[in-house]
Amino acid sequence: MSTPFQREYRGWNITIHCMERVMTPESITPTFTASAHATLLQPSKNGDIWVDARPQVVTLGERVFSTGGQCLEVLLAEVKELIDALKK
Repeated sequence: MSTPFQREYRGWNITIHCMERVMTPESITPTFTASAHATLLQPSKNGDIWVDARPQVVTLGERVFSTGGQCLEVLLAEVKELIDALKK
């Protein structure tokens, strides 16, 4: 497992893990996938301004990236989009 990347966005704490996928004999270069967890920093104060204040989990499913940085960038953008959509 990789070192987690953490970022705060609009009162949410986002933790992302980008992981190198298991190499197969057919794969020439390593590929990466990731998952993210987002939780409100102060749920009791912010819960009334969010459609769903529960912790959120986002994964990249079957998408594969050639670098960990690219993987992280795409997932962070998707988590931010989700958080924006949860605002009342």
